[in-house]
Amino acid sequence: MNCEMCGKKIDLVNAIIEGVKMNVCVSCARFGKTIVPVRIPQKHTYIAPVKEEQIVENISEIIKTERLKRNLEQKDFAMLLNEKESLIQKIESGKYKPEIETAKKIEKILKLILVIEQKESLPSSPKKSVSGSFTLGDFIKKKN
Repeated sequence: MNCEMCGKKIDLVNAIIEGVKMNVCVSCARFGKTIVPVRIPQKHTYIAPVKEEQIVENISEIIKTERLKRNLEQKDFAMLLNEKESLIQKIESGKYKPEIETAKKIEKILKLILVIEQKESLPSSPKKSVSGSFTLGDFIKKKN
């Protein structure tokens, strides 16, 4: 770990400096009152697989067909979903692809499969910069 005052990578101690509890090196600890040495915890991280969900291609046709089979008007269907009628109109006309949550609500009401899970993948971890530490640029996704 790095000293919170000077940034040196050496053994640290807890110290209260100007009323603030900090992890600092021994040389910076002289500016305040030392409490106890810092123990660096062992890191055991678990990276959960990311589930990628995708909406079926012809969702507008499926929704319209199933709604008509059940003799529901767009207004009534929108009320069941707790959504606006204009949203149903846009989805059925193919002008708008619904969000995953909305598609899942439609799935429950119509008892259909509209959201498909793709292969599980591990989340990509940001790459470290040349200096060896993370920078803001390491976390920015670049468009190709």
